[in-house]
Amino acid sequence: MASLLTWITVVLGIVTFIRLLAYQRRGARFRCDVNIMAIMACITAAVEIRIGTFVVLVTAWLMIVMHTVLAIGLFKIRGNPAPVFGGS
Repeated sequence: MASLLTWITVVLGIVTFIRLLAYQRRGARFRCDVNIMAIMACITAAVEIRIGTFVVLVTAWLMIVMHTVLAIGLFKIRGNPAPVFGGS
């Protein structure tokens, strides 16, 4: 079960990473610091999963729920996290 949860986390990380990289910039204010921070968090998690130091345990189901909400939210705001962090 832990392996399945780890793979779900991997897929959510990939979806989040792709959405952050491909966000629509027309009319949106680009905040490099926010995007770099979010992308670095995704890359760090992906590297830890790849080398095997990050394994999601069954007791961490809430983290997966929050990651799913984050991924859905990124699609709703079209990949621009600046409004969430107080930007325009």
